[in-house]
Amino acid sequence: VSTQSTWGIFQRDQGSRKMKKEKEIKYDYWTPKSQDPALKELSKPKKIDEKEAREILTLTKQSSMGSAWNAAGTWQQRTQKNREEKDIPVETIKQYLITKTSPMESLDKLWKITGVDEVTGKFNVVFCKGKVKPGFDCTITFLYQGIAKPEQKGKIILSDITDDCDEKFEHEITCSEGVADELIKASIEKFMAVFKGIIFRYLKTYSP
Repeated sequence: VSTQSTWGIFQRDQGSRKMKKEKEIKYDYWTPKSQDPALKELSKPKKIDEKEAREILTLTKQSSMGSAWNAAGTWQQRTQKNREEKDIPVETIKQYLITKTSPMESLDKLWKITGVDEVTGKFNVVFCKGKVKPGFDCTITFLYQGIAKPEQKGKIILSDITDDCDEKFEHEITCSEGVADELIKASIEKFMAVFKGIIFRYLKTYSP
């Protein structure tokens, strides 16, 4: 056999394997010593009965399943098994907000929330691993009234409120009299960031 082979030569000799690489006369032997009687005896084929065959087959299948972690399924599959989503009727959320906000007075005592006029959108809660996570995408219209000037009435419209908006959503203030009292309107605008935070937290902590 030439030692100058460009691809290397693999040879077998009496149950032994030896490898030869180009430009390097190096042999890697992986061999049961055929002259060893004990090893020779172990290498002989052995007949097994039907019971042993079933046991070997079972062990082979178990070992091919991989780790216990992988056998339990993917992260998504395991999470999905413990996840339950439930839609919440809009009317339920409306009544919930009424009990939380009516009446609610501004800090300067110029106006107060007198009711919830309308709630539109979608609400749900997700139960996962013993925790409740509300989800929502909605618009809520509140009714307000002046305290010192009760004739001043109108609406505060909070729109595009979502569970991931971080209290940053649009608002609009209207007055049923046509022209809102400047002090009341300024007070509502001043209080709006706090009011949005309160409503957002009420929605985020809702639990049926």
